[in-house]
Amino acid sequence: PISGAVLGGIEGLRQRFTTGDEQVRLDAVANASIYGDEALDILVKALKDPSLQVRVKAYQILKESNQAESETAKGLRLNVGDKIYCVYLSS
Repeated sequence: PISGAVLGGIEGLRQRFTTGDEQVRLDAVANASIYGDEALDILVKALKDPSLQVRVKAYQILKESNQAESETAKGLRLNVGDKIYCVYLSS
């Protein structure tokens, strides 16, 4: 629950990422960069999350930090039912 007790550190981050609530997972991914390489596994898992917002945030963090290049080189995975509101042209 959002109002429940929360573990701190990397273990707390891992626990929040496994929750069913999209916003909690999104917040966990957004805070993953604080933990550096320790949270890399969370960011890579987030690239396969059912939520497009979570996948996009994880992709942005990994691209900015030049981590997991083998995963980000594939681009952002889209699932059936994802709604795209903007398209950007990349070089």
